[in-house]
Amino acid sequence: MAFDANLTVGVGIAGVVIGRTLTFTGTGHSGFDETIDADQTDVEVEWAVDVSALKLLVMVADQDVTIETNDGGSPVDTIDLIANEPHVWHTDSLYTKKLTTDVTSVFITTGAAATRIQCEALTDATPE
Repeated sequence: MAFDANLTVGVGIAGVVIGRTLTFTGTGHSGFDETIDADQTDVEVEWAVDVSALKLLVMVADQDVTIETNDGGSPVDTIDLIANEPHVWHTDSLYTKKLTTDVTSVFITTGAAATRIQCEALTDATPE
């Protein structure tokens, strides 16, 4: 089974609209949508991502939050998300991928407010 993900990027300035929709196709996806209470440290959320097969990664939180991969004490990757600023990476991205190794779970640390975190990864087990 194939999954398609559409990423729309656009801006409107002084009546001028520039936009583009990118489509990515993969054979699998994994994600989570969790709300973590305020002032929590290293709350574990299971999330499996095969980084070598990653095609599209989207991460967003409604409050500042720190996400650590695979181990809360000695994480492989530490990702600081800023409130309401999505992190988007895809195979044609100019940005560096935030995940550097396969993920089995993440450990989330929140601040003074409860935080909703949404993450989605599109993968392709048979990349081109």
